[in-house]
Parts: sequence; C-alpha cells; structure tokens
Amino acid sequence: MRRSLAPLTILLASAGCGGHTAAPSAAGAPAPVAAARPAGDPASLHYGANSTGRYRFEQTLHVTQDVMGNVTEVDGTTLMLITAAVATADAGNLSGSFTVDSVAGTSSIPGGAEAIAGSRGKTWRTVFTPLGRSVAFTPPDTDAVTSQTGELFREFLLTLPASLTPGTAWVDTIRQTPSQPGLTIRSQSIRQHQVVGWELHDGVRALKIATIGAITISGEGEAQGNQIQMSGTGTSVAERFLSAVGVFLGSTVRDSTALNINVVSAGLEVPVRQVRRSTTTRLP
Repeated sequence: MRRSLAPLTILLASAGCGGHTAAPSAAGAPAPVAAARPAGDPASLHYGANSTGRYRFEQTLHVTQDVMGNVTEVDGTTLMLITAAVATADAGNLSGSFTVDSVAGTSSIPGGAEAIAGSRGKTWRTVFTPLGRSVAFTPPDTDAVTSQTGELFREFLLTLPASLTPGTAWVDTIRQTPSQPGLTIRSQSIRQHQVVGWELHDGVRALKIATIGAITISGEGEAQGNQIQMSGTGTSVAERFLSAVGVFLGSTVRDSTALNINVVSAGLEVPVRQVRRSTTTRLP
C-alpha cells in the first residue's frame, strides 16, 4: 500500500463542500415570518445584466489525515481575481461568463501551487434565470483541477425565491457527482437559507442571506493504485450579500468535512479532516 495519499484527500474532501445551488423545491417554499421591512427596501430581488464586475476570491484550506498513526497535515491558499460578465440571453434568461484574470496559490503538496495556476485565463460560462436558477453550465475543459475550480462558479449566484423579505426561509437540496479520474463520488448537501435583513456591506445597502448546510459524501474507485471506498459528513455556513438592484456584493463561506477512506486491499481506514474558509469581495 502506498502511504502518500495527501494529494488524493484534498480532491476527495473538496468534492463535498462546493456545489450548484438548486432552485427551492415546492416543499421548501419560502415561509415569511413576522418581520418589519424598512421603508425603501425592495420586497423582491432578481439578477440583472448590471451584475458585471470584478471580484477577489481568497481561500484557505487545512487537511489532516492519519495513516496508522502517521499524521499528515496539508495547508493551501488560493487568491484569484475574477471578471464576472452578465448579459441578457434568450427566453428572458441571463448569460454569465467568469474569467480567472490572475491566480496565485500555495500548497504544502509538491506541485500543488502549479496545479492551482492551471485555471489562469480560463472562462466558465453559464445561463441562468433572473432568480439565479441554472439553465446551463459550460466549463472551459474537463481537466480535474479546473473542474474543481468551476464549482466556485456554479455556486457564484445564489438561487432566489420569488419573494424576498426579512425573515423569509427556504430549503434546497444539492446533489453532485464530482469528476475524479478512477473514482465515483456522490455528494449531497441539504441547505437551509434565511434572509437576515438589510444592512450596510462595504458601504452599500445590502440584503444579507445566511445559509447552514449538512453534507453527506460516499464513493468508491481506484486511487494511487489502491481500491478505496469512502464515506463522510460535513457542515457549512455561509453569508451572502446582494444589493437592492440585484448585484452580488460578496460572501463568506466556512465548511468542514470528516471523511473515512477505506483502503480495501489493506483493510485500512484512513480518517481525513478538512477545514476550508473562503471570502469573495466585489472590487470597486
């Protein structure tokens, strides 16, 4: 059995923490509660072509794995400058393009920083409704690293219910099958969203939406010459901010995942723990 599993565990763990935001289901339709809405704040929001802008994305990642008492810790950082362009599309939809203008990263895994740099200059394209529901998503290629980066852009705009007032709450379920060579991975996240209310965010009147998610992960396949099975759970919390004219202003996301990787041929259980924090900021 090979002991160098750290590069694998980052790919597996990160698969369970991103994801496309599904439209609210009928069962999870918004249920307004008693809450005063300040005069002048809109009762509903939608995205528009005026959402074009540049964003700064920063992320830190810490992974710990234990192989027969041999504990390995992996740390990484990512900094990207992104241009997000939104335009009108057919059937009343919007088209979006997300281009990585620059990217810098650090990783305690040899070659990890170079892999992160592979997303520089690439563009992910989307089509979505004015409420943010995804109609189409087109990555620049099928490369494993850029596919993972693309999950950021699947998640970039939160899907909104038809009516947004302080106190509104809704639930959505996101199911993913992240692409990893030789592996079949299944991830599900049940997320509870709530409109916190209107406040100033970087000097702009903004609607704050808070999210709590429960993540489950399973999978099997071959990695580094070993047959493996995996299972795990995780949690995520997020805060997102939208302007009164439907411009995404930024977000903070914090998630943690606990995975158990069973190396079948060796009868060995490898626990893997990941903590990730990211911040997205709209630039002036």
